[in-house]
Amino acid sequence: MNFLDLSIEGYDESTQIPACSLDEFWNTEKLSNSNIVYVEFKKTKSKYYDDIIDKAKTLPNYTENNGSHSFTINTIQEYIDNTIFVEYIISKIRKWKNVIILLNGKKFETKTDLWHFKKILEANAGEYSELINPYAFYEYIPKEPLEDLPFPYVLYPDLYGGFFAFKKSRESKDIYFCDCEKQAIQNYIALEKKRQEIFGHQGEKIVLRTDEFPKLIEEITSKNSGNPLSLFKFESKICHKCNGKLPQEEYCSAMYGTAFRRQYGWYIRQRYLEYGIDYMLEGHVNIQKQLILRDKCPQNILKYWDKFILASEQSETNPSSDILYIQAKEARREFEKSIENTVRKEFGFKNVGESWVSETTLANIIKTIYSNYEVKTHYRPKWLEGLELDIYIDAIKLGIEYQGQQHYNPIKHWGGEKQLKKQKEHDSRKARICREKGVTLLTVDFDEPLTEIHIRERLKEKSLI
Repeated sequence: MNFLDLSIEGYDESTQIPACSLDEFWNTEKLSNSNIVYVEFKKTKSKYYDDIIDKAKTLPNYTENNGSHSFTINTIQEYIDNTIFVEYIISKIRKWKNVIILLNGKKFETKTDLWHFKKILEANAGEYSELINPYAFYEYIPKEPLEDLPFPYVLYPDLYGGFFAFKKSRESKDIYFCDCEKQAIQNYIALEKKRQEIFGHQGEKIVLRTDEFPKLIEEITSKNSGNPLSLFKFESKICHKCNGKLPQEEYCSAMYGTAFRRQYGWYIRQRYLEYGIDYMLEGHVNIQKQLILRDKCPQNILKYWDKFILASEQSETNPSSDILYIQAKEARREFEKSIENTVRKEFGFKNVGESWVSETTLANIIKTIYSNYEVKTHYRPKWLEGLELDIYIDAIKLGIEYQGQQHYNPIKHWGGEKQLKKQKEHDSRKARICREKGVTLLTVDFDEPLTEIHIRERLKEKSLI
C-alpha cells in the first residue's frame, strides 16, 4: 500500500501525506557514512531518566561526558538490532530540554521525520529491508501481547489488515478466531475464488494472506491444502469487540487515519468482507465490480455500492472529465462512509462527522482503567469558572483533557489565529485553576496513541496508578 492508496480511502483531506508514490523516490536521499542516528541529552527530573540511562548504556557507541549522555547508530544493521530501544528513548526524551536528536543529519521534530528516515533506511537496506517498518514507532517497550481476554495471547494482522487470531498462551498450538469473524472469513475465501476466476488461476490453493490476517495465519495456510478454515478453531465471545475491550495496538497512526479508524479500523475492514465486498483502494472498476457477493450485502449498502461503481465507470470512460472524476470520488466516499457508519453504530458512536471520536475513545479507556470510580465527561463545575474538563474523577481529583490540533495550530475551521489565542488562554487558565484546587490535570495530545497501555503509562508518570 502506498500513500496514493491512503489518499483515496476516505481520509480527511486535511491529513498531511508526504508527496510520494514510488519506493524508488527514497533511494534519491543517501545515508550518511556514519552517525545515521545521533542522540544527546542531559539529566532531567523526568521519572523516565534512570530508565532511559539504563537503556542508552546498552546501545552502541554510548558515551557520558560532564553530565551529557549520547549515543550514535552508524549502520543500518545497528539500527535494526536496536530499533526498539532507540525509538523508545527518542519518544521519551523528545520534549526534554537540551536534547539533540539527528536522523541522517537532520533534526528530529515530529513522527513524520522518523517515518521519512525509516523509509530511507528501508530503501537502502537491501535484503534486510523487510526488517524495517516505517509505520511503527516504539513509544513503549513491547511486552508479551497478553490482553484481558478469554484467550489472552493476541495475534494482530499486518498493517491495515482486518482479522485477529487468539491463543490461550504463546506456547499453545491451537489458534482460534472469534465466531463473530467467521462470516467475513468465509466471504474472504469465496472472494479469493472469484479473484482466481478473474485472473485465470482457478483451483489454486487458498491462502489467508497478510493483507487481512496475522503473519502466522498466512504461514500455516500456505503450507496446507484444502479448506483453510479446517486448520483453525472458532470460539464465541473471545475477541475485543465481544468483550467490550479496545485492542492494545492501533490500526494506524494519527497521520494516516481519523481517530475512529485508529481504534476501530480492523472492524471496518471486517465489515467490508462480512458484507461480501473485496474492496480495492485503486484499480480498474471492471475488476472491482466483480468482487462482491451481492447476496451477502444489505440492500441499504448495495445502493451506495452501485452508485459508486456506476460513477467510477463513467469517470474511467471519460478520463478527461473533471466533473465525472469529482462525482466518482464523492460516490466512493459516500460508499465508504456507509460501511464505516454501520461499525460506528455498533460501537455506540455517531455517524462520520457527527461526534468527537478521540474524546469518546479516551473516556472509554479511562472508564476501563478506573472501573471502580465514577467517571464524568464534559464536566463543568462552578469552581472551573465556566470552563470544562473533558473527563473528571472527583474521588481522586483527576482531570483529563484531550488536546486536539486546535490547541496548538491555527485551524481555519475553528477560527484561525484568533481562536488559537483564545484557546491557549483558556488552557492556561484551566491549568492554573486545577493547580489551585488540588486537581491533577493530565493532557493527552492529538498525536499520542489512544490505547490503554499508553494511557496507563501516562498515568504512571503522575503516580496515579
